[in-house]
This record gives sequence, C-alpha cells and structure tokens, in this order.
Amino acid sequence: MSNVAITTAVKKLQRLTKRYKVVQGATWAGKTYATLMILTDKAIRTKNLRITIVAETVPAVKSGAFRDFCTILRGSQRWDENCINRSERIYTFPNGSTMEFKAFDDVSKAEADGKRDILFINEAPYVSFEIAWSLIGRTSQECWFDYNPRWRSWVHDEIVVLPDCEFVILLPHHNEALPEAIKEIHKQAREKALTSKYWANWCRVYLDGMVGNVEGLVFEYDRIILIDEFPKDLTFKYGQDFGFTAPSTMVKTHMNEDSVYIDEIYYRTGMLEPDYKIELQPIEKHIRITSDSEAPDKIRFISNHGYNVKAAKKSKGSVKDGVEKLQSRTIYITKNSIDTIREFRELMHATDKNNNNIDGKYVGDDHSIDATRYSEEDYNKRATSGIGSFGF
Repeated sequence: MSNVAITTAVKKLQRLTKRYKVVQGATWAGKTYATLMILTDKAIRTKNLRITIVAETVPAVKSGAFRDFCTILRGSQRWDENCINRSERIYTFPNGSTMEFKAFDDVSKAEADGKRDILFINEAPYVSFEIAWSLIGRTSQECWFDYNPRWRSWVHDEIVVLPDCEFVILLPHHNEALPEAIKEIHKQAREKALTSKYWANWCRVYLDGMVGNVEGLVFEYDRIILIDEFPKDLTFKYGQDFGFTAPSTMVKTHMNEDSVYIDEIYYRTGMLEPDYKIELQPIEKHIRITSDSEAPDKIRFISNHGYNVKAAKKSKGSVKDGVEKLQSRTIYITKNSIDTIREFRELMHATDKNNNNIDGKYVGDDHSIDATRYSEEDYNKRATSGIGSFGF
C-alpha cells in the first residue's frame, strides 16, 4: 500500500499462518495498525469476506481500531466515501468484502451477529471470554487477538494453549514509524524504572511486552463497571481538574453510600480560556462545579461566565481521604469515558525503596480521578446533614 509504512511489525504478522493469531506487545509497537493493514489487504484481495473487528465498547472501537482503519485507507489512497456506512461502522469494498467495527455487551447479541470469515478482537482481555468464545465459534477462518499484557488473561489460558495458535510479541523497535518524541518518553520511563516499582511494571508491560504485575493497583478491577449512560434519575454535580501540558478534565458524578457514577465531559490537553467556554456550553449553569484550586484565574473566568463554580479544598490528607472514599464503592463509568476508565484501571500505589506502599501517594494519570474527588469532597457532610445532592 502506497504511503503506508510496511514495518517489521507488519512483516512479522504476515508470517503467521495458523487459525489463532495472538499479538501481545508494547505500546507504540504497531500491533493494531499492523493487524488492520493485513486484514485490509485480505479484504481487497479476496471477494465477499466478512471481517469483524471487536472492542470492549463502541467508543473504544471508534477511537481505536476504526480510526486506524480509516487512516490506513486514506494513507494508501484507497478511501471511498461511498463505501462507508458511518452509523454502523461498516466499510464495503467494491469486491463485496466488508470490514465492520463492533462491540457487544452480552452473549446473546454476539450470537445474534451471525457468522463471519475473520475475527479480530482488539484489546482482547477487556472483552469477556464468554462473548469472545461466542464470536470465535461463529468464525470460519482466522481469529486475531491483540493487547497490552497488563495482567494474565483468558487469552493466555484459553487461546495461546490451543494447538492451532501462533503467539508473537511486538516491541516498539518493530515499528520503524515510531516518533522521536515517543522514543524520548520511553527513555525517561526506563530511567524512572530504576527507582520506582510503578515505572518498572509500566516498562515491563508497555516497553517489553511482558505480562505485568497487577499488585499495587489502587482500584479493584472487578469493582469498575462500565455502563451505557449516566442514569437519568440521579442528581449530579461536576468536578474539574485543570492542566495544559497535562490534560484538563471535567466529570459529572453522583455518589451514594455504595456507589459512585462518573461520566467524562471532556479530557483535553492545551486548553485555553476560549476552549473552556466551548466545552462548558452544554453544562447547566446552576449546578455546582468544584474545580482544582490551583488555577484561580480559570475559576474566575468560568465564574464570570455565570457558572456555579468553587475551588476544591486541598487540606492535608484530602487526596488519601478522597481516594479511599472511592475505593469503598462500586465505580460505574460510562463507556464513552475512555480516558477516565483508563485512569481508574491503571492507578497504582507509590512505593518506597523497599517496595512498601507510601500512604496516600499514588502513581499514574489521575486527572479525572482528581476531578471526581473534588466533585464529591463534601459527600459525607451532605449525607449526614441532609443537604441536597447538588451541595448548595
């Protein structure tokens, strides 16, 4: 394909011949991109293939594999706007082959989707084994799986052990298109890994493509539940964390004794005052926004535009107290909240030189987590005093 780099990653995957093809690997190794290049080529060369690409949620497939597929076709000068059904995310080639991008939230829907020739499960461990196996059983030719190996999953226990399976690990150096800026980030991570348990594990997973150690995660994986939408019958408020190089983020939240509900409103870097004005347009001006107190100019700007905004209280121990408040509850996050989901799944306890947890210290992205803490900082006071859920 012209204008699309044929990397070492692509060449390695082209050599796979068995039914089950498991692609484990590092970040920026080109796993998904290389797999999609190969499947696109198959679709172009073979008539009437049905190829199904699956991810955990529709937002995940749209922001990941579907976007990469569109980039590949445009980069190879093969994109035809008349071939795409955007609402269903199905591309139909002139020879009748189709590539469709889907997500399933229960087995019955996966079963009802029917039969296909080729299946690709992107970030496979996040898709339940029951759904995956239902799809596999309705696939006549090839089944592809890719993922960052954050933990040992059903892919290792159920697929890699099959006699008709090939397993490959891709690393960043297999992607010759790796940007220099990303190489520098990886170099910095290696240096931090010398003294940090978190960064050592990060490098193991995201640079070396090896199965990570989930010990030290702040939030239990099975207490993070993805939901289609924020429940309409719940009262809510907003939390906001400011950044520039680091992301700025806003979340909509509701907390009760057992649960916290979170919906990501925005998650962006490089935001200036006009950007906040645009992002806040859908927000109800009377509902409380609790914001990062370290940006008083931004709080004043938002207040001057009529929003009910206040600065969060950052007292000693407030981070620990806020995180523990979240840890004690089941965390429901909307499926469109891609970056917020990632933060809650990946935040780890900071450790000292003896690998003991440092009380109240955490490592990893926590911008949406901070915004959630801010929004619910007065929950205990409200719960005991009878003040309404908006916190007025």
